[in-house]
Amino acid sequence: MRFYIQFKPLLGPVKNNNSERNLYYNPMSTFNHFWVPTSLLQSQNATPNANLKFEAGSVQKTTQSAGCGMDTSGVLFFGLLNQNAIACWNSAMPYVPANQAVLAKNDIEMQFFSTVVVRNKYL
Repeated sequence: MRFYIQFKPLLGPVKNNNSERNLYYNPMSTFNHFWVPTSLLQSQNATPNANLKFEAGSVQKTTQSAGCGMDTSGVLFFGLLNQNAIACWNSAMPYVPANQAVLAKNDIEMQFFSTVVVRNKYL
């Protein structure tokens, strides 16, 4: 069995001084961000019938997001489609509303973010 990812996944920073990283993604069909440790994806024992434990955010966002971007410290930036806004979440913190922040909102100039990119500390 093969499956194809129809969205651009995003690798988070290295955790705990080892090579473990999370792969983040957020399909537009849901209000959640999802992530999975890359070690599960690289496992030699993984088979199409394996019960891989994909972890998901514990709460939903208030709207869908298209693309997202992450800085080198693990802060995830994403658009909030029906709010015309950009928000962020520090992936080192629990995925709860108190740890998410709306950075900017503008109903005229920020109507749709098809992707968010972070390069050289610029969003």
